[in-house]
Amino acid sequence: MTKEDFNKVWKDSTKEEILNQYYYDYTELNETIDKAIEYLKNREYDNNTCSVCSVMSDDLLQILKGEDKG
Repeated sequence: MTKEDFNKVWKDSTKEEILNQYYYDYTELNETIDKAIEYLKNREYDNNTCSVCSVMSDDLLQILKGEDKG
């Protein structure tokens, strides 16, 4: 979204619409973060291969991007 697009949406929106959108975006972000935390807590690591790279698996990236199907 460009700055001009943002300004148009901002100008054409009511305070209630802006607050509602903020609330839903905030809620969605927190749910995504909670899923990522839960995933990390429940993940089993192989002691021989555990590294920073193994933590950044495709599954974790999908959760953080909000693309998980679960």
